[in-house]
Amino acid sequence: MYDLYADDAVLILPSGERFQGRDNIRELIETRFEHTPHLKPPKVERMLSQGSTVFVAMESTFEGGVIRTVDVIEMRDGKMAWRSLYLQDVPGAPSADVSAAMKKTPREGK
Repeated sequence: MYDLYADDAVLILPSGERFQGRDNIRELIETRFEHTPHLKPPKVERMLSQGSTVFVAMESTFEGGVIRTVDVIEMRDGKMAWRSLYLQDVPGAPSADVSAAMKKTPREGK
């Protein structure tokens, strides 16, 4: 999965935090699932593309329900150069756990 990211890719979280570089993005995603084992990996529901921009609607389940996200991805040379995540606010979702996990990962420029 990480090979889909360009070396200098940028990932923007719903909080506005930015992570740059494939290695930082890998660490963020691995940490997220390490600290939130009750959050299952997302399932792609829909995917649309126009030019180099791709929109992906996904759904992740956890013990108390479902979290829906939309990713907006800009492709460059067949790789993800930029990805911005939009998260549905769901009562009971493990957002605090996810936020805590994300704070433990490197940020852009560090």
